[in-house]
Amino acid sequence: VVLHNPDGALDIQAKKTRDTSTFSELIKKFGKSNVNVEVWGFPEATNTISDRSRAVNQVPADDGSLTICFRDQGPEKIFTKMKRTTRLGTAFQSFAKRKGLNKTEDLRFILYGDRVYDLDTPESLGMNDMDQIDAVRNAHGC
Repeated sequence: VVLHNPDGALDIQAKKTRDTSTFSELIKKFGKSNVNVEVWGFPEATNTISDRSRAVNQVPADDGSLTICFRDQGPEKIFTKMKRTTRLGTAFQSFAKRKGLNKTEDLRFILYGDRVYDLDTPESLGMNDMDQIDAVRNAHGC
């Protein structure tokens, strides 16, 4: 029987013990060379878990900014950090310029299926940190 404690992550010492145990078992089962530390989020095979748990449990100061991900049909994503009250038109112009396009004629910006306009702000749209805005090329008629 496995018990789940929803507040278990708040107990730093218990979390350290669980992380160390899980990491050790992964190494035993799959070998050190087959455990991708970045994927599993565990520290390297050292006992620096206390450093990691301090970093994980720090709450960043809310300075009124967020990072937005812009993506077009290509594989590249462009990240921009901006204040929640800044109009998105500024970021749209910057994205279009990086792509060598004229924003007003060539692109539409979409967030969760809805069109986003130049005068919108992240705050007015209720955006969260790392939300993605899709840039879609307009289809021009013949």
